[in-house]
Amino acid sequence: MPTDARTAEEPRGESDEELRSRIADLERRLEQIEPRRNLFSPDWLDRVLPADVRAHFRTGSREQLIAARALIDHWIHGLGGDVAGREEATQPARETIRIE
Repeated sequence: MPTDARTAEEPRGESDEELRSRIADLERRLEQIEPRRNLFSPDWLDRVLPADVRAHFRTGSREQLIAARALIDHWIHGLGGDVAGREEATQPARETIRIE
């Protein structure tokens, strides 16, 4: 394949048919290259793992996030950052007065 020293800004003066032919050639070359790159594409996990395995991974990730949230909530409560607990502590205790 001959190399061309022209820059991208310089027109080639090719007809539409020549451009279509070049595009078709580039698309064929790209198809030859893509199978080697597919392993590293973002959806490679979808092609490698069955759907039920991916569903288990998603569920596991969700459970890990829930566990992390519970841990953070525990820390917040331990630091006195529990908003509900602070509101209860600042309200005066109720007194029951019996009317006879």
